[in-house]
Amino acid sequence: MEPKGRTKIQSIIAPNPQQSLVRLLNSTPDFAAAVDFVSRARRCRQSTIKHAALLLGALLSYSRPFKDHDGCALSQIPVFGALATDLGADLQLHDRIVRLSMQALASSQRLYMQAAGNHSSCKLQSYWLADRLGPTLAGQLDLEAFERIANLMRVACVLTLAEIGDPHRRHRTVNLQ
Repeated sequence: MEPKGRTKIQSIIAPNPQQSLVRLLNSTPDFAAAVDFVSRARRCRQSTIKHAALLLGALLSYSRPFKDHDGCALSQIPVFGALATDLGADLQLHDRIVRLSMQALASSQRLYMQAAGNHSSCKLQSYWLADRLGPTLAGQLDLEAFERIANLMRVACVLTLAEIGDPHRRHRTVNLQ
């Protein structure tokens, strides 16, 4: 029987290996950004707008690798997912983070601003977060666990990239203790 929050999952392998590689290369800095946002949010009071903004940044950064180009959640976890679960990623927490990210975006309002000093038709996109949403999000997440799972996902990406770079690495034993 699997421990609570841990299940075996199958990772998707894109029909085009280049797509898998691009997703891995893009996901690694997204998870690093999520870790940074969570780390900074943990140092702020929960009732502040800064905490809410950092939490939103963490949610969006963490969930980006699990969404398609249209912002919809992928039906399966990307190629590094199986390794992340083997490393101990809590899939219930993962699902909650992705769901909260989508809820945050659904309850926010897109704002478009004209780029400063640019008189062309170029517009910058940003989001306005409802004031009530910040405390709601903060109450649904354990930031220490969030930081831990974002780090695990980042490590899974890096190890998967190392495996791609050196396919014989799999057969070497490493003492992690």
